[in-house]
Amino acid sequence: MDSPGAKQQSVGMANLGTTTHSYLHTELERRRASLQAAAGANVSDASLRRLISSVDEALARLSGGTFGICEVCHDSIEADRLLCNPLLRFCLDHLSSEEQRALERDLVLAAGIQRGLLPRADWSVCKWQARYHYEPAALVSGDYFDLIENEDSFFSCSATLPARESPRPC
Repeated sequence: MDSPGAKQQSVGMANLGTTTHSYLHTELERRRASLQAAAGANVSDASLRRLISSVDEALARLSGGTFGICEVCHDSIEADRLLCNPLLRFCLDHLSSEEQRALERDLVLAAGIQRGLLPRADWSVCKWQARYHYEPAALVSGDYFDLIENEDSFFSCSATLPARESPRPC
């Protein structure tokens, strides 16, 4: 029978792969060196010491086979989130209240940016007029739509990215 630690390693690392594991290790070591150089100039900065400690903990999890495992539920942390921030220790379901609010603010900001990139609703060029209705499936969507003008003509572009169970900003 496998120990819980062995099971955690196979679950968490299965989502990452060898190349990603190597990249994350190199990236964490690079961050650690940069932070130590910065801390050397300002040893009294507690936030730098905490960051160095967080990087060391992530490197220990990577070496110990528990990297990418949520510390609460022991399920895998979303791989795309780990690539953005290899210091993560919790999956989306177990974020603190502060982290949930920060994520919600980021999603609202992303939705506003996405809406701001849409063409005017009353767009026209020459004798052509275009109207559209945009309604994302979630707060932030993988949908793309644009009208591109070119002298006396235009191009219409639209695309939909595969759906995900929930948006995950970087």
